[in-house]
Amino acid sequence: MFKFLRGWLSAPNPKPDWFESAPLRNQYVPVPKWTHPGKSGKDIYCPKCHDSVHVKNFKWKDLTCGGCETKTTKYKWLLRL
Repeated sequence: MFKFLRGWLSAPNPKPDWFESAPLRNQYVPVPKWTHPGKSGKDIYCPKCHDSVHVKNFKWKDLTCGGCETKTTKYKWLLRL
């Protein structure tokens, strides 16, 4: 029964390098394509200097960081897990 799942279930799940190296609360991930800020907005972090910016929507393409003055595309900004 379900022979096609046998290899998939027995294979170990590969974990990314950052998974074991640091606690989960200190991890940053790039902004996903379908992110919603919620009612109160979200803090995003610059990939270069990790300065935070509070945004209330994601209807922008590029954003300039206030700390290092670099213009970065939306999908390179970071969210904290």
